[in-house]
Amino acid sequence: MKNFLNLPGFLGTHATLLSDLTLTTHILPGIPGKLLEGDYGVTTVHAVVGAIGLLLGVFVVLRGNELVPNVLRFQNYKLFMRTSYTLYMLATFLGMVVYITVFVIGI
Repeated sequence: MKNFLNLPGFLGTHATLLSDLTLTTHILPGIPGKLLEGDYGVTTVHAVVGAIGLLLGVFVVLRGNELVPNVLRFQNYKLFMRTSYTLYMLATFLGMVVYITVFVIGI
């Protein structure tokens, strides 16, 4: 059983299966009723900010390679790239807050 839990996880990170299971079984039972309470709230904000940052980053890359329709094209790359990077760094910080909140403080 130990070998099974040490297999690569299913969330696409370098974490083990045990780590991924711990995270999902800890958060999933409280959704949607507790989305804005304690560690659920921090996790929700982290997920939303990360998703927006990821989508904006992918859009900037697609736009940079001229793979989007003309209607969606923009000229001010710096604004979009800086916004995407800021959201990425905020999501990284919130990920650390989630870890501290859930595993260190134990809210």
